[in-house]
Amino acid sequence: MEDPRVPRPLQVPSNWVSLRRPSTAKAFLALVVALAAMALTFSDVRAVGGVGVLAAAAALGAAIAWVGRGGGATLSVDGHGLDVAVGASHSRFERGDVIEGLVIPTSPAKLQLRMRSGVVVEASLPSVEAADALLDHLALDPKGRALRFPANAPFRQLVGAFGGVMLGSYIGFYLGILLAVIGLTSAIALAVPLAAAFAAMGIVSTRPIEVRVGTDGLTLRGAFKTRFIPFAELAAVRPFNNDPMLCYRDGRTEVVWNSAVSRSPELLAALLHRMDRALASNAEHDALLARAAGLERRGRTLDAWRAEVVRLVDPAKGYRDLGLSRAEAEALLDDVRAPLEHRIAAAMALRALDDQEAPTRIRVAADGCASPEMREALQRAGDGTLDEAAVDRAVQAVERGRGWV
Repeated sequence: MEDPRVPRPLQVPSNWVSLRRPSTAKAFLALVVALAAMALTFSDVRAVGGVGVLAAAAALGAAIAWVGRGGGATLSVDGHGLDVAVGASHSRFERGDVIEGLVIPTSPAKLQLRMRSGVVVEASLPSVEAADALLDHLALDPKGRALRFPANAPFRQLVGAFGGVMLGSYIGFYLGILLAVIGLTSAIALAVPLAAAFAAMGIVSTRPIEVRVGTDGLTLRGAFKTRFIPFAELAAVRPFNNDPMLCYRDGRTEVVWNSAVSRSPELLAALLHRMDRALASNAEHDALLARAAGLERRGRTLDAWRAEVVRLVDPAKGYRDLGLSRAEAEALLDDVRAPLEHRIAAAMALRALDDQEAPTRIRVAADGCASPEMREALQRAGDGTLDEAAVDRAVQAVERGRGWV
């Protein structure tokens, strides 16, 4: 049976798409280094020339894998995955293979998708809205998946390591010279560990702060500590020169220096766009919970609770007072951040609104629950057999930390 939560197929044209394979490019580069090292051991000019040809071919393969193939294409997303059609060529990626996606709100907009296999799909799209729609269809939106900006700055860290080696060697060597009674050999022995220590310090000090935008907040992972900032404390994230600036609800601001998106205008724009969507989604979540406050059990018996939920969603009685539409009830049912009682009440509300299609819709949501107790409670709410024991088991599972909260 068709999953009611799966969006209809979406097709978006692109005037430029590239499928990059960074892991394959790195393998080719490793082969180039190995062949170059091998060539140094040969004395025969012809042998060196043959290895050079192989190295050149490997270098070309690395360049092709890193840049990828480009051209006009169509990106199609259905309930099973993503299809990238470039001319007569088709590349298919299942939904589970697409692990991360970000939108770069430039003109034209850019979409970047990262696959579990290491393949990176980059596409130029007609608008930011089209790129966001693709992420939504792939469940990579702020409500569905976290987005990570990794601390990837090898050149900067290499420079830091080199500077550390130079400084450590200088200090160690001349410190040993000052201790002339120990001797020059000891001075050199002192310089080596100091150079290693300063090199490590250079690598750590130049490592950018990793940024992760989750469904519940922002995580900043530095070299020595990790901070989590819930969305409830944030009002916005804005640019400050080339760095992200956190604007808190209490009026404070904080600039995140040396982050993974600093000094990278496109990544910074992608982070700001993602944060704007995440904060908007979080505000919608809070507003939905506020409107659904009437669905809370509040110590009532199950029969009284069910009767109140039915009354509240009855258009002729309490629908206007509750202000909760059927679409919002479905959103509440699917919201894993919503309290347990709200999700069960949403299932009862949907059944009251449509006892023909609602059981299937509720069963699909229940199948996504990791907690067997929560899954059973939702299934029973959908088929009308929910009892006090099933609710109690689900509540106890949550209290033990094994249920959906």
